[in-house]
Amino acid sequence: MLPGYGRFGALSRVELERFCYLDDEDRRLIADRRRDYNRLGFAVQAVTVRYLGMFLPDPIAAPSELSRRPS
Repeated sequence: MLPGYGRFGALSRVELERFCYLDDEDRRLIADRRRDYNRLGFAVQAVTVRYLGMFLPDPIAAPSELSRRPS
């Protein structure tokens, strides 16, 4: 495995906008989850797999930028 593969580095604003933007279909899928924490977890996993190409073994290891509202 390559060093850094499957890990987040520092995310630029461009990367956040490219990989972490949630379109209408993403929002529909997220809205189907039952509770706020399920919706947040689903959204973080969706953008994680989109950015890294895989799920994190520990989803809590995702950068905090993924769970904050944009400014």
